[in-house]
Amino acid sequence: MPELKTNAERNALKATELPAFRGVALAGLKDRVAEMLSMIGRVRELFSTYTKHDISHIESMLRHLDWLIPPSTQKEMTPADWLLITLSVYFHDLGMLVTAEEFDKRMEDPTFGTFLEQIKSDPKSQDYLGRAKKMSEEERQRFFFQEFIRENHPARIKEWIKGRHSRRWGSSVAPIAVAVHELVQPLPARFRENLATVCESHHENNLNRTDLYPLCQLYGNDTGEMANVQFAALILRTADLIHVTKDRTPSIMYKTINFSDPTGVKEWDKQKDTFSVRHVGRTFDPDDTRTHVITVSADFTEEMPFFALTEYLAWADSEIKQTKRWSDQSREHKDASNFWFPWHTIRGDLRVEGNQPQPMRFDFDRGRLLDLLVGHAIYNDPTVAIRELLQNAIDAVRFQHYLDAKRAESSATAAPPIGKVTVSWNTETRHLVVEDNGTGMDLDIVRFHLMRVGTSYYDTPQFSIEHKNFTPISRFGIGILTCFMISDDIEIVTFRQPLGHRIRMTSVHADYLLRELPAGDPVVASVEPHGTRVTLTIREGVDLTKRSVEQILRYWIVLPTCLVEYRERGKAPVRIGYDSPADALNKILERAVETGWAPAKGIEVISKRRDVDGASYEMAIPVQSTWYPERTFFPIRSSEFPSVCIEGICVSESLPGYAKAERHEGNGVALVSVRGVRGLRTTVSRYGLEEDDESLTLGKICCEMIFEHIRDELLRISNETGKPLSRASTAGKWLSSDLFKMVQKKELLDYLQQLLSQLPMMVLEAHATVEGSSPEERRLVTPAALRSIAHFWTIESRLVDSLGIISRDLGREVSLNEFLHALAPDLEELHYSPIVSDAHLFSEHILTHHRAVMVKFNRLYQQTAIQWCPSDKLHSDVFTAITSDEPFMRELHAQTLRLSELEGEAALIGDLPHMGLKPIFVATIAGDDPQVEIVRTRIALLIKTGSQYAQVWDILLRALSWCFENRGFLPCARVFSLRNLFQLAIHGNERQLFLIDRGIPVISHSGLRTPFSRTWEKWATRCNEDIHEFGGDIVFPQEMDFITRDQVFDASMYWLDWHRTKKDK
Repeated sequence: MPELKTNAERNALKATELPAFRGVALAGLKDRVAEMLSMIGRVRELFSTYTKHDISHIESMLRHLDWLIPPSTQKEMTPADWLLITLSVYFHDLGMLVTAEEFDKRMEDPTFGTFLEQIKSDPKSQDYLGRAKKMSEEERQRFFFQEFIRENHPARIKEWIKGRHSRRWGSSVAPIAVAVHELVQPLPARFRENLATVCESHHENNLNRTDLYPLCQLYGNDTGEMANVQFAALILRTADLIHVTKDRTPSIMYKTINFSDPTGVKEWDKQKDTFSVRHVGRTFDPDDTRTHVITVSADFTEEMPFFALTEYLAWADSEIKQTKRWSDQSREHKDASNFWFPWHTIRGDLRVEGNQPQPMRFDFDRGRLLDLLVGHAIYNDPTVAIRELLQNAIDAVRFQHYLDAKRAESSATAAPPIGKVTVSWNTETRHLVVEDNGTGMDLDIVRFHLMRVGTSYYDTPQFSIEHKNFTPISRFGIGILTCFMISDDIEIVTFRQPLGHRIRMTSVHADYLLRELPAGDPVVASVEPHGTRVTLTIREGVDLTKRSVEQILRYWIVLPTCLVEYRERGKAPVRIGYDSPADALNKILERAVETGWAPAKGIEVISKRRDVDGASYEMAIPVQSTWYPERTFFPIRSSEFPSVCIEGICVSESLPGYAKAERHEGNGVALVSVRGVRGLRTTVSRYGLEEDDESLTLGKICCEMIFEHIRDELLRISNETGKPLSRASTAGKWLSSDLFKMVQKKELLDYLQQLLSQLPMMVLEAHATVEGSSPEERRLVTPAALRSIAHFWTIESRLVDSLGIISRDLGREVSLNEFLHALAPDLEELHYSPIVSDAHLFSEHILTHHRAVMVKFNRLYQQTAIQWCPSDKLHSDVFTAITSDEPFMRELHAQTLRLSELEGEAALIGDLPHMGLKPIFVATIAGDDPQVEIVRTRIALLIKTGSQYAQVWDILLRALSWCFENRGFLPCARVFSLRNLFQLAIHGNERQLFLIDRGIPVISHSGLRTPFSRTWEKWATRCNEDIHEFGGDIVFPQEMDFITRDQVFDASMYWLDWHRTKKDK
């Protein structure tokens, strides 16, 4: 049985003499823990570098307590304190015990699957994943499972100690859970709860919560039966941090530490070096803070372990500083005043054989860093500093109101009203004062956040855990720093119970003065019982004539939650901000009317709102009523339009993913207010949002709200007198087109396509076949609904177009079948059902999911009807596959350039843009002219089934597919050239079709002119040769009868009567 060798254990043993702990056999318990610890590293080599597989590392941690806990504190500690710390050291890492079955069935565990998905989807994990690829597959599988256990082992041991084994860990580890719980059964129930919480705490960021970690927890009536649970957690956290030796790697996730190379960590146990961990100097001096530093010493023969340990110590140092802050805060309470945690730094004394004894590292010039952070170009620009001060003040007021509301809810009382922010400007003294009655700041916040660049109090893990429902505006921690851009005299007065503080600063390069102020001091009178006042003396060089303080405030502070009041000497106080986005937008439009860039009538503001996962999105959209039936989007041409406001503060002049001013007329599409979204992050300059998943989500929500206006307009217009569906359809088409022009981000364009597929904007007309009956139905359908229809027709003719114009102009639906039933019931040639009206406006939706199977044409009535059916296999599949393969396209382009140098015209055709060339379908063609083999329409071009042109088109598609599948870049370049030549011919591009029969050349390059037929023969021959050389058996015909005028019916030119020639007359 292991001996109780350490002072900590001997002191803990005294607790077993007390009534509350008499059933505890500490030595036996240690023996069982030793057995369990010895199992770590024996299953599938998991954590094989973690420990020596015996109790020695536990004893090493306990020996650290001899110097880690100051002598003065050791004298104050009770036996229960020592027992709690000792047992937490025993148990805290038992959650890393795994079974072979658990590892083998890991992919069946949904918790592990979620863990992997979170890592893969986290943008910050990409480098981490990339580094893990350096490992072998077997190592990588173990590594990620170890990471999973590292992240979850505190929660596992907490549940096991409490005897509440969760099903999410699976039945394979249930025996371990039972064994752990049996070990702690002799302990008092409250003590077990505290022990479980302390064991979990070494990876938590909530150790400041004295409700979870009481400063004085009683387990019995004896004075020795009480413990400071928080101090036990702080000591365990520190002992675990510093216990990194050659026989033990960290228990924290490598991703948390962000090792540059996780493989370097496993080398620690291979080094025959010396590790030591202790305080600086020979002796610890309570009065000398220089000795309150922990030093980790190590000598390496390899470089990678050096870098791994250096990165770990940098992370551990930040953790130690946080631990000290928690301890210092608690020592203000009587119950914890004698529990001292003196350690403020972890420092490495590391050497690599063959390198200089003194490691080198980056250092920073504070003055130059200031320029980099806030920009040299904005020196003397008051905008940045005023904005930062206002954001901090509003956040403080909002947070105070949040705390008041929580207290009121718990006590079932009414919360006090929200506070206010006052901005005062004295033009004579140039004093700018920003005062709020928010939370105020204590010394801890002043030292570790206010005066530390880049550390925001609201962005700490602790704050996120405790106040996850509060969404701050301030995140970057550069507020006071920016004030030096406009002032050399800054005073901050703040009060937070029970004390106030005054800070005076003159330069970013100089130290600052800090004075403690008691309650009732005249200096803090205006900010008691909580609040902050910041006074800047603005330098003379700061120009406030171009943009006044009030104008700056009005630009940034748009929709503040609290009252923001501006006071200027000699003027009445004015309120800054508006009540809603619609209110703000109406005021902007009023100023626009005054300046003349907006009409006095016809402009209105519509409001939309979304509530998603506890967050709210409210949007105001300016629209204009003109001679069009729809209310169109009215672009705001203001140079300063607050498109996006987060918690009431303007953060962007354009919606995320939307075009800037130069991309469309005006830059103001809408104004959206976002509240309750923690993930949205602004750039450091605050002139825009970071492009990430959160901003993309906001962009999509904006699309939804703007799209809702389009849907509303469709519904409004279609329900007007006469049910003018054609009007509504056209309105939906042009409103959605306008919206697509405003958006520039591809992901948003794709999302808009999804929304558009659910918009009922296509007119579908169906009629009964019973003689004498009227049309059955004429309705608006969505593009998605159109896919479920077995077939439909699209018609191009003067009659149909004329009816559409009449319907839209009169606002009265006049359908084709209704017209024919009334005026020409015997005209069978135009009786089709169902029909999609104005199909050319929606050709994109038709072509995406349908194929043409039949076309009927009539020269007499100058009309064409195409029958469409849904299809999963589309005409453009092969082209889409090729053009979306970027590596293939790059190599194909390179081959095209080589052909250009060698053969001229091949590359010329290969590079020709598809100038209005329409999609091609092979379909049945029927009409009153049997010579016709090609029908051109406004939507597509149709080739007659079985014709030589259909055969050539089929060969072209098969050849492109073969080239793509076999990565034949040279033959693919040639086939693309031949395809473009073929398409130019059948499309009759620029009248070339009519010149071919006369032998007039249609292709030229460098003065060389070649007849069309000879060009086909030459390129077809070369294609055949290249395909054959690559092992293919596809053959193009070398001779073709090219298209004559009589073989083509062009429905898209029916208005021109082009078929009537002099000969006909």
